[in-house]
Amino acid sequence: MSRTKDNAGQFLEAYILHASGKGRKHIFEVLNERYQDQSVSLRTIGAWLQRFRTMPEDVVALDKEFEWHECEEYGIPWEASRLMMSLLEAYAYPPSARTAKWIWRISCVADWSRAPEKLLQLADMYTNHERELLFNGKTTFTYKDLNTEMQIQSSALRATEGMRTS
Repeated sequence: MSRTKDNAGQFLEAYILHASGKGRKHIFEVLNERYQDQSVSLRTIGAWLQRFRTMPEDVVALDKEFEWHECEEYGIPWEASRLMMSLLEAYAYPPSARTAKWIWRISCVADWSRAPEKLLQLADMYTNHERELLFNGKTTFTYKDLNTEMQIQSSALRATEGMRTS
């Protein structure tokens, strides 16, 4: 098994930090603080960074921090701005453009105002799925799993909404 697969969590975290413009030393410090004795070496991070730098710029751009003025570039209509800004405020850390795109997509399925945490959780799951596909093809969930979960959650919201209006 490759070291990248052994350290998949650190690898993806390093990628996200790289996409956000962080350098090797900063990435090492963050991973070292989080994973302590299990953290990868500075040399490993250097090898990962070489790999990240070969990725298409438009792919990496989706994993940079979401910037409202780029909504159109992300495929998010301006009409969704109010919703996006209110949902993005719920994040403890700035989400990526990829995550924002999933938030918008999922928000179109149901009224999540009573359960924004579920919408954000689903958006994170879809985001992580895409990132896993980028690097190793092995994913925690399949799209079928994710779609089923989204359908269950949105159906429950619509049922609750129907009960409130009756």
